[in-house]
Amino acid sequence: MTTVGSGLRRGARAAGELWKELGGFGRVALVGMALSVIAAIVLGFVMSAAAGRHLLQVEMETYQSTVGEMHRRGLVPTGGLQSQRPADLDDAVRLYLLGGQTVRVRVWSPQAVLLYSDAGEQIGESFRLPGPAAAALATGEPQIDRADPSDPDLPEAGGERLMEFYVPVLDPNGEVASLVEIARRAELVEREARQARTGVWLMIGSGLGALSVFVGSLAIATVRTTSRRRRQAEQLLGDLLTGQDEERTRVVGALHDDIGQPLYRVLFGLQGSQARLGEDHPVRAELQYCQDLLRDVDASLRSELRLLRHGYAADLGLKAALEELAAANRRETTLTVGLDVGSLDREPGPVAGAALFRAAQEAVTNARKHARATVVRITAHADRSRVVLEIEDDGIGIGGPVGLGLTVTRERLEAIGGGLTVRSHRHRGTVLRAWVPSAEEAAP
Repeated sequence: MTTVGSGLRRGARAAGELWKELGGFGRVALVGMALSVIAAIVLGFVMSAAAGRHLLQVEMETYQSTVGEMHRRGLVPTGGLQSQRPADLDDAVRLYLLGGQTVRVRVWSPQAVLLYSDAGEQIGESFRLPGPAAAALATGEPQIDRADPSDPDLPEAGGERLMEFYVPVLDPNGEVASLVEIARRAELVEREARQARTGVWLMIGSGLGALSVFVGSLAIATVRTTSRRRRQAEQLLGDLLTGQDEERTRVVGALHDDIGQPLYRVLFGLQGSQARLGEDHPVRAELQYCQDLLRDVDASLRSELRLLRHGYAADLGLKAALEELAAANRRETTLTVGLDVGSLDREPGPVAGAALFRAAQEAVTNARKHARATVVRITAHADRSRVVLEIEDDGIGIGGPVGLGLTVTRERLEAIGGGLTVRSHRHRGTVLRAWVPSAEEAAP
């Protein structure tokens, strides 16, 4: 039972991932195919039933034409038997109606008296007619019925299953003068109906098969194309992140050497100039102010350089990188940064992890610089197929559309099959939620 349950879960998971891989066009095609299958099945039942009814209707029309011709020749009884010519009627019945699939012909009066039987038995007796026969006598409309050979109120049918066609014969006033009953073997009628239904289902099945092959091929091609593009996007994003890290290292070094070192030389020069002045010299206080200002600039520069230098280490993984990001912000800012990565029991791939880390960096930077937040909470966890990251702050929220940084972050995540949502309320903080496929799901 456990094996069956795990198999069903794996199947449901694979179906869910296939659904995500199909994309918008593939999903529309798959839903269209499902609706087409449902419509085809419904149509198959409708057409099968219609085919059976049509076969019976064709038989009825044939019998109506034959009985009408016999009536025009005055062969069908419309009154007492003594005024008719049963020999001529017998000849016409055996020539036009009996034989092959037709096994019985009877003629009834409007009072349910048997006026004629091809077997010549029980003529002149009254019987309780079945509902369709009574309806044909009452309405003048032809009826079809499946005979009950066990009915004791009708002449013996020999135990054979029969299909009965009741054809009313009308007088010049439009009243029913008599009712011709023609019985065929039900097995033969049912065989013809089955053949018609089989033909209908074969046509529908062939059409559904061709449609399934087409849509299946389209879905496979879509999945392959999507997977190939995702792998290409991951490779390009990986190259981009690597290039960004290299450029970040170069910029940090340039700022440290080209700006940080000259700042120290200016500070040392100010200190030297101040030392040459007397304690009461009026310029001494201005020089001290300039020194304090340079120290503040140097501290801010070093803080920004440390944040800029901090990047995603693929060998350490997302959890370690988030811990370092939280620790760096605690050291360098006044933010209270909470971190919960205890449920992150599965690391994403290097590219996906780097994209999530960049999303965390962007969210924390926005909270620190723009949202005027005091508390930021970072949580990360892995579910069945995704690694999800949430960053929540208590800042003033986003007043307008998201900025360029979040737009680029969303595009990075979507390029590798992930996504990004931002919920922000004025003066009630912002919640950023980013996700990527887990390592095994993202693997080609």
